[in-house]
Amino acid sequence: MSLELDLQKRSGNACELCTSLDRLAIYEVKPTLTGGGGVDGSILACELCIKQIENPETTDVNHWRCLNDSMWSEFRAVLIKDLKVKGSSMVAKQGTAVRRISLDHENPKYIEGKVGPTQIVIITDYVKKMSEKE
Repeated sequence: MSLELDLQKRSGNACELCTSLDRLAIYEVKPTLTGGGGVDGSILACELCIKQIENPETTDVNHWRCLNDSMWSEFRAVLIKDLKVKGSSMVAKQGTAVRRISLDHENPKYIEGKVGPTQIVIITDYVKKMSEKE
């Protein structure tokens, strides 16, 4: 199966961020864990989401409220790099599952979630969805 078909199947042929059905394209999430994109390093996204990802100065923060819904899926969210947790001696390791995710309503670049028993705030650049197979 091709990458595009795999992503269409995973996403239900909708943008994996805002669920738009228009002008979908493959977007490779940076940095990729596998070094080469593929299904685990890519998402199917609409033109509007891709433009805002690539040009942050054009970001419409209200558009990204859609992440509140897209973060809840059958694909678990995991950290893509080790992160020191400010105010604690904890280090959240790459690959650690982030549970009970919600948006930080004061800053659209942050999400709140639980890593183990600890509630932390994470920059969205360091989290990605993983398939159940992993």
